[in-house]
Amino acid sequence: MRNYIHDLNEPDFCEDRPRHIRRPAPTLGEAEETLCAEFVEAYFTLARPTMTHLYRNMLSELSRENEHRARTGLPLLHWPSISTFRRRIRAFPVAAMRAARHGVRRA
Repeated sequence: MRNYIHDLNEPDFCEDRPRHIRRPAPTLGEAEETLCAEFVEAYFTLARPTMTHLYRNMLSELSRENEHRARTGLPLLHWPSISTFRRRIRAFPVAAMRAARHGVRRA
């Protein structure tokens, strides 16, 4: 058992290496931003769709667009993550979100 315990006096062989290496987030192009903004805007309606529902609809729209782009030889669009989509929605003020989704009187 003693062999498996790390001796605190010995230098760690990878102490100069960072504990984790974070990749930079991929940036969305203009077409992806436009499509994402369209579905973020759809969140602020009286129909009150969920973020997940809108995200899935956005992905299906992106896959249709990518099929078209593949046939025409254009570069494919990148899919934003669901956390990116949620972050864009949550960037709006809460009062404005409530007014848009529940009506001004209930907000």
